[in-house]
Amino acid sequence: MLSIIARYEDSIRRPQEQRWTLVTGQPQWRSTNHLDQQNPVQGIKPLDFDKYYQYAEKCFHYLPFGHSVDRVLSYTYAEYDAVFVCRTPLIYKNMGWSSNNIFHTQKHIHKEVEPEPQGHGLSAETLKQLPELLEKPAAVFNSLTKANAYTALLDAKDNAGRVVLVALQPDGRAYYRGRYVNDAIALSVYGRNNIVRFIQRNIEENTVRYINPEILKRLIPIPELQLLGSNMSLDQSISQLRTAIQSQTRDDLASRISERSSNHSTPFQVSPSISPERPKLWTE
Repeated sequence: MLSIIARYEDSIRRPQEQRWTLVTGQPQWRSTNHLDQQNPVQGIKPLDFDKYYQYAEKCFHYLPFGHSVDRVLSYTYAEYDAVFVCRTPLIYKNMGWSSNNIFHTQKHIHKEVEPEPQGHGLSAETLKQLPELLEKPAAVFNSLTKANAYTALLDAKDNAGRVVLVALQPDGRAYYRGRYVNDAIALSVYGRNNIVRFIQRNIEENTVRYINPEILKRLIPIPELQLLGSNMSLDQSISQLRTAIQSQTRDDLASRISERSSNHSTPFQVSPSISPERPKLWTE
């Protein structure tokens, strides 16, 4: 169990103070229990075993994408295949996504780790965290520029210190292991300039679908973050964000009920195809 966590943490070069494990020859429990900062103990408390076990299980599923990134960058990945990122996290399923998996392209992986200005200037270690970061984003928005697409604000920063975003399309089409599959596509991962203005614009356009206040505060530690163009505090801004999300959710639900009661089916939208390792495609 510990070796799986340690392998993942090594692969993303997680800072020692953030690690779940200490590695001194063999993986060991952290001498200070980071799961309970208010009550540090020597070793690990028995009640925390389940948390470590659950995280080890997650790391087991995070590792293959990192291995795929290494193979893509060393040009040993299957030439025409898309790269399997992860199963679609529950947070996006709750937004109505029907796709079971998320894929990414080899072309974009090369672009994302290429230094600026030609590339996006992400480290490979940051990119390898994509499955984990997608599970718990700081915020999710409807795309401001593309229909039926989303933008997730991730709990990560690029080499220049900018907050990382990922553009997502839930109804994409990927070539994977000899066949085309209809699934979600991570279109691009990149650092965003002027992230506060980006959030403000999404509020103005009513595109906010989800927000995690704790992560957002940590990413943008500004006491008086003027998210709504005023001098209100971040807590006040988050309160208004939540109100907007709840209102949008109600409107979305009403729209879905109306659509289901209609006798007209929704026309099929042609999705972009990508030449997209995962031993198999999981389905739910």
